[in-house]
Amino acid sequence: MGNAYVGVSDDISGIFINPVSIVHIEGQHLFFSSMQYMVDMQAMSAIWSFPVQSKIGGRLAVHYTGLYSGDMTWTTATDIDGSETAKDFTWNELALGLTYGRMFTDKFSIGVGAKYVRTDVADW
Repeated sequence: MGNAYVGVSDDISGIFINPVSIVHIEGQHLFFSSMQYMVDMQAMSAIWSFPVQSKIGGRLAVHYTGLYSGDMTWTTATDIDGSETAKDFTWNELALGLTYGRMFTDKFSIGVGAKYVRTDVADW
């Protein structure tokens, strides 16, 4: 796999690639990231991970990822600069997730996750 870090992720940010990456951390953890792209686009992500205090054990994490485009001009093949349509639209995407991970032995851990994914874009 060419030095891939997927199998050995040891912090909370690895949850987006490998759900079992949360089993080796202790206590509560919070992660937030925001990145501004060119042309008013912005990507954001957040994670909150905490131990499960019951007979089940393990850890839970709630996570969010979003991409926001800002206003863009509606164009077509015949109106490449948008002067005829004169409409703006936005493209927004989000993913909300829940992940559970548990270490059974020092060599065997399991992680599972579920995500709700949504895309909002104009549909004129």
